[in-house]
Amino acid sequence: MTDAPFVHLIAGVSSAGKSTLIARMRKRQRPGLMGDVCFAYEIQPGWQRRMRRHTFIHYNLLRPADLGTGDAPDPLQSDPVFRRLTRCQIPMRITILVADRPTLERRIARRQAIEPALRGDTTEYPARKILTQLQSVSQAALVAELSTAFSHTDAPIDYVQSTDEGFLKTDLRAAQQLEWWG
Repeated sequence: MTDAPFVHLIAGVSSAGKSTLIARMRKRQRPGLMGDVCFAYEIQPGWQRRMRRHTFIHYNLLRPADLGTGDAPDPLQSDPVFRRLTRCQIPMRITILVADRPTLERRIARRQAIEPALRGDTTEYPARKILTQLQSVSQAALVAELSTAFSHTDAPIDYVQSTDEGFLKTDLRAAQQLEWWG
């Protein structure tokens, strides 16, 4: 890894393991190149000019549901942050995390707080809301939309199944076959 700016987009639904994967990846980096962590809401116009080094972007695939656009034909494209990411001019790598229903249900049931950077008026994890959102979207459709949106770029895409034992690299077909609810 060099000192040149580089984006690593980590995308998955709430409780898929984005924060855990980012923490593990940051531990493996050389000292001094730890990399910043940026949450989706921080991707505002001009964000690329402010990047100085390797940045992990934590993107929740349920974000369109929070914005009220989860029912759109292409929900991710309805998110201005997602559209900014698809136009990124900085070298990028993408990791899409997928998880099965039992894994997500266990994690959601255990989880008590949201990430410190995302806390506004509350720290409480909105488990019921997340479960409702998961029931209203298709993992296969979100994975396909994300993959298609970046197909015009040189960004490599890794598909990773998040399990309670760790992270297992998979492929697009397997990622799309792993549905949350069905």
